[in-house]
Amino acid sequence: MRRIYKCNVSEYDEMDLPRLSELRDQYMQNPASLLAVEKQDADYLTEKFTSFLRDYANEKGFKGYVIGLSGGIDSSVSAALAVKAVGKENVYGMLLPSKFTSQQHIDDALMLAEQLGISTNDYSVVQANFDKAIELTMEMTGVKEDDKKHNLGQTPIPGGELKVYRNIGKAGNLSYTGQSSFKYIPVDEDVELNLGAVSDVVVEPKLMDFATDNYMFDSRGNISGWDEIRIFSIEVRNTRDIPVKVEIQRNFDTVYWSLEKSGDFGDYENIDKDTVKFTLTIGPRSTQKFGYTLTTRHGTRAN
Repeated sequence: MRRIYKCNVSEYDEMDLPRLSELRDQYMQNPASLLAVEKQDADYLTEKFTSFLRDYANEKGFKGYVIGLSGGIDSSVSAALAVKAVGKENVYGMLLPSKFTSQQHIDDALMLAEQLGISTNDYSVVQANFDKAIELTMEMTGVKEDDKKHNLGQTPIPGGELKVYRNIGKAGNLSYTGQSSFKYIPVDEDVELNLGAVSDVVVEPKLMDFATDNYMFDSRGNISGWDEIRIFSIEVRNTRDIPVKVEIQRNFDTVYWSLEKSGDFGDYENIDKDTVKFTLTIGPRSTQKFGYTLTTRHGTRAN
């Protein structure tokens, strides 16, 4: 029910798409407005969605729809619309619970199916297969449910320590964010983890001075070449409680340059003709500074 299919049915093509978009934006901006939706809007949306489901099934030669039932509102509305579109005898409810699915969710899905008058699968068979898959995975990884060494119990998330990482950069490298200890988390229980104060690594480059020098002149006395000299100061602050490795790349707008380093700049290497890289290891909650003087040659000075 979440996939969008292109349908060539004329009645569907003539739907008031701007009106649907307007209603969608209204409810997305204020979800609470769904509690007070006007009957004419509800009737309008219901008629359009059921028309599409009915026409699409006819066009593709489908007898009906199989709806995954979770006990939640999304699958419930989908099932109700499908029944209205093609009839209860042509809608089949599929329950796919795992061993961690609460019985309340299963009961809600079954109650919905009963109210709609649709048939459902034997969810216990599916649930048993999920159990076997999980047990096989735990066996292959050397972990058992009652393994005291790993502090595992009968809950999906045992007590322990959770470390959180985030993706950074185009390469998708992992960056440590924080960690938190917690007791076991029962099924369906929401928890908040205290990862501590927001911390990060901050790199601040500053242009300290700029000058030009080493002028060259042509036969008419005009300047034909010169050097531009820039002095940079780089400050790297690590506000985390662990040491970090920082790579700083600097790119220049010319291949005619020279660089003089100063301070604790760590490891230094040329990446290509116009890019260099500094690599530093910064201790926990510490600051490191270094600098460099960049001289670029322009005009006839670049020859």
